[in-house]
Amino acid sequence: HALALSSAAEPRLRHVTMAWADAAPKPDGTWEYHPARIAVGPESLELDGMVLDPLEADMVVIVDPESETLDLQVGHPDFAGIDETLRFQAAFRFIDDLLGEDDAEQWIGSVDVFEKALPWGTRLSMLPDDIVRLKDAATHEQWATVDVNDPELGQSILVVNRALKRLSNLTFVLHVQVSIELAADATTSTADAVEDQLEEVLGDRGVIYARETFATFVAISAYCEPQRRGAIMLIEDDHPAIYDLDFTEDPGWDNFEEQR
Repeated sequence: HALALSSAAEPRLRHVTMAWADAAPKPDGTWEYHPARIAVGPESLELDGMVLDPLEADMVVIVDPESETLDLQVGHPDFAGIDETLRFQAAFRFIDDLLGEDDAEQWIGSVDVFEKALPWGTRLSMLPDDIVRLKDAATHEQWATVDVNDPELGQSILVVNRALKRLSNLTFVLHVQVSIELAADATTSTADAVEDQLEEVLGDRGVIYARETFATFVAISAYCEPQRRGAIMLIEDDHPAIYDLDFTEDPGWDNFEEQR
């Protein structure tokens, strides 16, 4: 038997279920424990009086190389008999059953549904094989450059790692933003030095995910374990150009999702 405790799609609770699973007894011949719903394979689903067979569902897979995720188009011959909300519920349930809760969150991007079969696609039941190939090729580091125009702060250039996975860094619940002032005639060399030192201080207990350059300052964003806070604060002593060092509890990675 397997007992799975789900965060019910609430990112801020996922690290709690991990702590619960870590504190659970060791797996034995009868029970094992999981911090999220596990893959159970294709299971029939009854919705609105209809029984939907997941083996009849088709998909078209589109790889998003920047986020290292798969965007899906899902169709089913019986979707025409239910409304759009139930179609989405069925599609996400099929995906969760095939992949488990964690893999569905980490590796699936957008999902569109169609009220008919997609004969030009492949069977949805093949999705786990696609995920294995995606995992094998994933780097977790794909930096995108975005021009941003903030009404209050003005224009900036944001460089962000869109392929970073929260579920691979669940203990990094503390968000850090380091703001470095740029003198009128300064280059970004000071910010480079701060970023290098921050990366060294974080080590394997944190990760830098974004750097945003404005006309007068640079903001570097990271996530880390709470225990790193004291060591990060010491960076201010070495760099007078740091004018703000902000720490925020953010286990759901809301800041990352907003910038990504």
